[in-house]
Amino acid sequence: MSLEKRGEKNMKAYKTAIIDIGSNSVRLVVYEIQEGYVYKEVQDVKMSLRLYQYLDEKGNLSNEGTKVLIETLKVFGVIIKSYESKKILATATAVIRQAKNAANVLKEVEKETGFKIRLLSEKEEAAYGQYAVARLTSIEEAYTVDMGGGSTEVTYFKGNELIYSHSFPFGVVALQEMFFAGKEPGDLEAMVETERFIKEQFATQDWLTKRNIPIVAIGGSSRNMASVHQRMSAYPISGLHGYSMKLEDIKATKFYLASKSLEQLRDLDGLSKDRADIIVPATITFQTLYQTTAAEKMFFVTEGLREGLLIDMINQENPDAYPVSGIRRAAISHLLINYGIDEEKANQRLARVQNILDLIVKEDLATASKQFNDYIYYAAMLYMVGSYVEAEDSSVHTFYLLANSNISGFTHQQRVLIALLASFKNKSLFTQYLAPFRSWFSDKELADIMRAGNLVRFCDQLNVVPVNKMLKSDLIKDGSKYRLKIKWKITPVAEQSRAERQKKRLEAVLGKKVTLDFHT
Repeated sequence: MSLEKRGEKNMKAYKTAIIDIGSNSVRLVVYEIQEGYVYKEVQDVKMSLRLYQYLDEKGNLSNEGTKVLIETLKVFGVIIKSYESKKILATATAVIRQAKNAANVLKEVEKETGFKIRLLSEKEEAAYGQYAVARLTSIEEAYTVDMGGGSTEVTYFKGNELIYSHSFPFGVVALQEMFFAGKEPGDLEAMVETERFIKEQFATQDWLTKRNIPIVAIGGSSRNMASVHQRMSAYPISGLHGYSMKLEDIKATKFYLASKSLEQLRDLDGLSKDRADIIVPATITFQTLYQTTAAEKMFFVTEGLREGLLIDMINQENPDAYPVSGIRRAAISHLLINYGIDEEKANQRLARVQNILDLIVKEDLATASKQFNDYIYYAAMLYMVGSYVEAEDSSVHTFYLLANSNISGFTHQQRVLIALLASFKNKSLFTQYLAPFRSWFSDKELADIMRAGNLVRFCDQLNVVPVNKMLKSDLIKDGSKYRLKIKWKITPVAEQSRAERQKKRLEAVLGKKVTLDFHT
C-alpha cells in the first residue's frame, strides 16, 4: 500500500514517551513518530531498581522502594519535558501487581510525580508483547516468552490470534533470590533446583505442550543470552532482531555462562553488568521452555511490551500503519522513509524490471516463481539505498546497512539475502559480500539472487530519467540473438548509453546475446 493511500505523506513528526515499571528495571523510552508512522528511539534511560527486592514480608512495596521509584520518575519527568512529548504512557507490571499496597503506591506516585500509572493485568502484559510480535515478524504460529524480574509471561498464538496466555509467578530476580542467593552463578545444586522448579511451573498449564513451533523471545534477559551467543560464535553481522538459536546453542551458552564467576560475568562482552547474577537462571528457563514445547527454534525480537503499547497507540490513529499481514512490504516502505529514498522512483524501477521480466518469461527464457518475484521486489525497491550515505560507494554501504539493520518480518538469513540483492553491482563484489555467509544459501538460491541482481542492475539503467516513459516493449528472437525493442516517450539518449554499458547483465539472465533497439 502506497504512502499516499495510507494518508501518511507530510505528516508532522511527534514524540511519545513510554515508561515501563518492571520488577527488575524501570525504563523510559522516548520515540519520535515520523512520516509513514515509522518510529525511532530518541532516548532510552534504564534504571535497574530491582523493585522486587523492596517487597516486604507482608507483600507490600516498602516506603524505601516507593521513594526510589518516585525519585526515578521525577528524573524521567524532566527528560520527557525536554522532548516536548505529545503523548505519555506510564505502565507497571508484576512487581506493582504483586504488591498488596499497590493502590496506595500508585496514588502516592501520581501525587508526587504527576504520572498516572496504568497497572497492566497479567493478560494485558502478555497480550501487548504478542501484539508487537504479530506485527513485527512474519511468524504465524508460535509461543512467546517475556521474562521479567518478578514474572514470566508465556503465550501461544496461531494465525496472529492470541489463544492462550499465562503469567508465571517467577522472574529472573525471583529465581536468583530463591535458588542462587549467596552462591556463584554456576552452582550445580542451584541450577538443578531451578530447572526442577521451572518444569513444575510449566506443567501447570496443559496447553504448554510439544508443538514443534518457534518460541519468540522478548525482553532483556533473552537478548542478553543471544548477544553472548553471537560473540561465542563470532557471528558475522550485528543485531538481535530476527536472530535464532537451537536447543544446543542455548545449552552451550548456559554452560559457558555457568563456567564464569560473578566477577567474570560482569566483565563479559555482550552481557549487561546488571544481569550478571541473573543470566544463568534466565538461560535455564529458556532451555526448559524449549524442551517442554519441543520447539523448532528460539527466535529473538528486540521489540516487546513497550513497542506493543506504542504500535497499538499508532494503530488507533491509523489502523493500516502496522498490519498483521503485509508486514514485509510495510517494512520495505519504512526503510525507504528512513533512508530518504523516493518511493515513487523505486516503484517505477520495479515496474520496469517487471516489464522486462514478463518479456523474458513470455519467451520461455526463464521462470518467475513467487520466491523469485519476491527477490525482484526487494532488489528493485531497495536498490543502492546506500547512496543515502555516499553515492560513489553505494554498493558497499547498501550491503552493510541492510545486512545490519533490524527489518521487521525478516530473519537474519533473509536480511543478508536482501542486502545481496539490493547491493548487486558485479560478481566480484557479490562474492566478497557473500564470503562470511556462503553456508547460509543453497546453490539454487545464489543462482536466483544473481539472476535477480543482474536484471535489476540492467533495468536501473532504464530508470535514469523518471519522466521518460516506456510506451511499448518487445523481446524479439533475432537468429541466435534477441533484440530488446523499447519505444520511449522522449529520445532515450541517457537510457541508451547506460543500458549499452550494462547490457551484459541482461545477457547473463537470458543466456543469450542481446541488441538494444531504443526509439521514440
